[in-house]
Amino acid sequence: AAFRCTLCGHCTQVCPSKIDLQGIWYSLRQECSTALGLHPKGFKLLKEGVVKEGNIFSYPNVDRALWVDFVGDLPPEGIKKPRAKVMYFVGCVSSFSPLAQDVPQTFASLLIKAGVDFTILGPEECCCGFPLMAAGMKEQMLGLIKYNTEKVRTLGADTIIFNCPSCYMTWRQEYSPHLPGVSMKHSTEFLLERIREGRLRLNPPQQDTLKVTYHDPCDLGRNQGVYEAPRGVLHSIPGLEFRESRNQRDRAICCGGGGVLESADPKMATDISYKTYDSFRETGAQTLVTACPQCKRMFQGARKHLHGPMEVMDITELLLRCL
Repeated sequence: AAFRCTLCGHCTQVCPSKIDLQGIWYSLRQECSTALGLHPKGFKLLKEGVVKEGNIFSYPNVDRALWVDFVGDLPPEGIKKPRAKVMYFVGCVSSFSPLAQDVPQTFASLLIKAGVDFTILGPEECCCGFPLMAAGMKEQMLGLIKYNTEKVRTLGADTIIFNCPSCYMTWRQEYSPHLPGVSMKHSTEFLLERIREGRLRLNPPQQDTLKVTYHDPCDLGRNQGVYEAPRGVLHSIPGLEFRESRNQRDRAICCGGGGVLESADPKMATDISYKTYDSFRETGAQTLVTACPQCKRMFQGARKHLHGPMEVMDITELLLRCL
């Protein structure tokens, strides 16, 4: 039962006694997994994948950057460089999941069009460690922190950007003490800055994506307080009709893919995704936009199952369509 939770933080948000319930869940999982050796079977595979291959899927990590081959306007020198001021940390889901690989493709295209000098780690990137922490195996992520921080120092990067809110949250909480002076930003924060600088000029969206609603990812919104940047990006698109849902900001409902719930109880995870996707129908929006590759995965599955009317896309995909 300790693992049948998305770790979305909503219980902490609404607790009248201000108890850190989310922290209790993390501690309880740590006690179960590490001290007692009790955890869902799927977590053993997750741990083995990260330890042996550097990613949660147990895929050869050498394939982590295969998505780059599908990036439009790729410069001749590529986007993996020995030195750069900006490092794009892609994450496991965006790197390997077929339902999410278009997110790094579109984000990289936006960075190229905005003239950003950036690099990726490619096959040298390893999991941030959040899945291990969520599984109650935090001690296993210490080596990942050391490895990834050394890579940042080697690059000379002073800014790290993320699509994945869980990676973003983990780096801010667990990595930042080891990287003083390094700025860490979610893709929506970084893109909004480029829009305001005039480096990304936007056109009105197509008619079939004119009416848009937005889902706040738990680790980006409630757990890191980033609400305005994605809305700022959406409001920067001329002619777009933005429709807020009832479940917004700190009241947002998890997509079902948080807290490595899929490894513990996949049916519960998909059931949550169906209900959350369905809750956005009342907005009358044509497109459900989110800012998380995992949320996009879950909602795409829900749309297919429910034969839903709303297209699902990451905010980077919408932005690229409007250039």
